[in-house]
Amino acid sequence: MALAPNGSTLFVLDELNNQIDPFTVNSDGTLASAGTPQGGLASPVALAFNPAGTFLFVANPGAVTTPPTPGTISVFSVSSTTLTEVAGSPFPAVSGSTPTNGTGPVGLAVATIASVGDVLYAANQTDGTVSAYTISTAGALSPLASYGVGISPSGVAVGRTGNFLYVANSGSNNVSAFTICNVVSSQCPTNPPDGSLVPVPNSPFSAGIHPIAIAPHPLLDLLYVLDQQSNQISAYSVSTATGALTSLNPGGTVSTGTSPTSFSIEPQGQFLYVANNGSANISGYRIGHVSAIGTLIPLTNVTAITTGGEPLALVTK
Repeated sequence: MALAPNGSTLFVLDELNNQIDPFTVNSDGTLASAGTPQGGLASPVALAFNPAGTFLFVANPGAVTTPPTPGTISVFSVSSTTLTEVAGSPFPAVSGSTPTNGTGPVGLAVATIASVGDVLYAANQTDGTVSAYTISTAGALSPLASYGVGISPSGVAVGRTGNFLYVANSGSNNVSAFTICNVVSSQCPTNPPDGSLVPVPNSPFSAGIHPIAIAPHPLLDLLYVLDQQSNQISAYSVSTATGALTSLNPGGTVSTGTSPTSFSIEPQGQFLYVANNGSANISGYRIGHVSAIGTLIPLTNVTAITTGGEPLALVTK
């Protein structure tokens, strides 16, 4: 699911029907189905908005078959609940500057670079890379570069300050960290800065088993990683100078329900919620702000809330 930056519209992937279902978000948080679903996708698995909310990006990973099915990224311009596919979409998923079969984009994130505009980053699960694309004013994607990460990258997120990018590597149980080149420096000599990536020293950083998602804190220098097979969240402090991650002590990990699949921090940064697919419930946590900053404290009245079926995605407003 992807909530528009203005909080008024929610788009939900319907993977089995290869479409996106639009909803309006009412003032009380309830949803109303809105408009015609946008079809024509290819087993889509991830959504991401640009910061302005004018474009919606969709990861279509393809398949490692014989012959392999190439992965693609679909791009839509957004007007309220209406999606319009941009010219040239879907764009081939790439590793480096050449389209490759079976690259497998499964996670998306967007950063804004003052000199070039928005840049899209895609975690490619099949070939263990993260690729960067510049985004034109019309929404078209142009390959910038590709970078090696760990095994089977899944989640990807831009840090709170916009200076760092993090990738959860579900197969190697760690998190790759990069500096986003948005200013000229000794690490990023390209002028003007273009959004290219430079590995953070000592990256990758250890996580739990099968990390699949990343949630930067919106106000504090903290980062949370959802470790699906450990049934836990790993919590880190973030160095504002280098982007390096340090496990919180105390509070470096906290248990979730069974097989968590998605989590989200509400915009004020006070609470974090987790969708637990295996136990069909929602875990809730208060985020420490005064003492033990960043520590997750379970909310006993929330952990008992059950959901229907097997929840896969969760967003907060």
